[in-house]
Amino acid sequence: MPLFGQLPDAPMLQNDLTIVQLAVSTTDAIATYRNMRSPTFVEHNAIARPFMEHGTYGLIGFFVLDAGVKVGVPWLLEKRGFRKTAVILRLCGIADNSYGAVYSLSHHRLRR
Repeated sequence: MPLFGQLPDAPMLQNDLTIVQLAVSTTDAIATYRNMRSPTFVEHNAIARPFMEHGTYGLIGFFVLDAGVKVGVPWLLEKRGFRKTAVILRLCGIADNSYGAVYSLSHHRLRR
């Protein structure tokens, strides 16, 4: 029996991972927004930096596009039969936004 070859037949896994992805993406967006209020805010993500330079609307646009890609691409892959790849991409998206949220929350310094 292969160790890493079988995924359980659980359609709820896909829905659960999608909900987790959206929750973690929202947390990352809120943490980034909180940091944007700091006068010393610098966005370290080269892809997100041009969006963040446009303020709150840029932040909203970036995270809507980010969540759309991280939910939409695995959905398309799953519909085409690439179930394992879809799960891996969902997990990578969750890890990406989790890291961003933790980084933003740990580096938040709001001076009053």
